[in-house]
Amino acid sequence: MLRHHVHMTRMLTRSMAALLTGLVVVATAGCTGTVTQDRGEDAWTHRMEVLLSDPHGDGGASATLTSESGTKTASALVELSTVDPGRFDVLSVCRGSGVVRVSVLHRSPENNSGTFKPLTSRNVVCGATTRLPITIPSHDVVLKATGPTGSDWVAEIVTRGWEPQPDSVE
Repeated sequence: MLRHHVHMTRMLTRSMAALLTGLVVVATAGCTGTVTQDRGEDAWTHRMEVLLSDPHGDGGASATLTSESGTKTASALVELSTVDPGRFDVLSVCRGSGVVRVSVLHRSPENNSGTFKPLTSRNVVCGATTRLPITIPSHDVVLKATGPTGSDWVAEIVTRGWEPQPDSVE
């Protein structure tokens, strides 16, 4: 889902993002695009994506945590390939539960085995925006959310210290 036409040029030059929740869904947008579940009726997710979207940020993701096995807890992994190295913040929000755990993981080019090194992790209290400061060494970054099945979450990699503008949401 493309959030903003201003990002079109940058999105086309970024690498592809993948949502990994059992099935792999490849987005047609790049790192500054958002991978979402097909929930066109979900105005909350769209508003949060627009609100947390930094024009100079480096990607993001959103989804509803689902479980095929009927368990009460679910996880979602979103890989953002070739994210620029540097110091960023991850802004994350959730709804539908009390807390969702958001983690930022990293895979270096030397480590293509599929394992990821944790960069940071924090509990996001639903209804509040949580900031996770990170330093991205280079290459692949994974945003991971774990929480109660049915929880919605949004995470965006933004410029360090960037603040959303609440009046920018229609």
